[in-house]
Amino acid sequence: MVRSIAGLERAVILQHGYAVEYDYVPPQQTRPPWSASISPVCFLAGQINGTSGYEEAAGQGLIAGLNAALGILVRESLVLSRDQAYIGVHDRRPRHPRDRSSRIACSPRGPNTA
Repeated sequence: MVRSIAGLERAVILQHGYAVEYDYVPPQQTRPPWSASISPVCFLAGQINGTSGYEEAAGQGLIAGLNAALGILVRESLVLSRDQAYIGVHDRRPRHPRDRSSRIACSPRGPNTA
């Protein structure tokens, strides 16, 4: 494939490399119910939050998606605390972005956290 690029017809790969760089939204820039502080109609979950596990990313995705739907319906958001759940809980502790799964769910209306 490399040799199909003009100017690299005689290229030789000596060693394959692998590099991954993940961007994420710092916890201080999110708020319950998994929405971006700067744009409360965008709900974030997974790698973009710095989540390191598939289970936690899935839990965040469920809660973020549910709250996006609740925002459309103009209903109160679901916000879980550590004493209520193990996954999908919003907190501001820093995480490292090592999980490849990422979910962003946006609703046309912001969260209704009455």
